[in-house]
Amino acid sequence: MTQTQPAGADTRGRPDVPTFRRPRRYLFPGLSAGALFLLLEMLIGAFFTTPWAFPEAVAHTVHFGAPGYRLEPTALVVGACVHLAVSTALGVLFTVIVDRLRLTGRTVVVAAWLFSGTETAVAIWGVLHTALPDTLPQFLHSIPLWASILGHNIYGITLGLLLLTLDRGADRNAIRAELG
Repeated sequence: MTQTQPAGADTRGRPDVPTFRRPRRYLFPGLSAGALFLLLEMLIGAFFTTPWAFPEAVAHTVHFGAPGYRLEPTALVVGACVHLAVSTALGVLFTVIVDRLRLTGRTVVVAAWLFSGTETAVAIWGVLHTALPDTLPQFLHSIPLWASILGHNIYGITLGLLLLTLDRGADRNAIRAELG
C-alpha cells in the first residue's frame, strides 16, 4: 500500500520521488552555477588578461598545460572540464547538506551563498596556497581577486536559487499527482 504525501510535503531524498528526478536535482544546480561562474571569469579575464587565462590557470593547477596566457585549446578544454566537475561536485555536496539539514525557502539561498564564501577561502588559501603553492601565482594573476570572489558569490546564489526552483517544481508536481 502506498501512502500519499500531504500537500506541500518535502519530497527531497524520499524513495517515493521518481528516480529520474534525483540526478537532475543533484547535478544540474552545481553544473549550471559553475558554467555561469566560468563564463563570468572568462568575460572579466578578457578585460584584464585573456578570456582563456582563468580556465587555463585551472588546468595548470592540475599540472596540465604550460604556464602563461598563450592560447592552448587542450588546456582550455581541460580547465573548463575540471572547473565544471568541481562545481558539480560542490553542488552535490551542498545539496546533500541541504537535505541533511532539511533547509527550505530563502534559507537555501542564504546557505548556498555562505557555502560559496567558505569554499572561496578553502579553495584559495587552504588548497591553492597550502597544497599547490607553485600554481597559485598564475591562478591569482589570471583574473583579479575581486573577480574570483564575485564569481564565487554568483556561483553560491545561483546554486541556491536553482536548487530552490527545482525543489518547488518537485513539490508542485507532488501536489498535482496527489490531486489527481
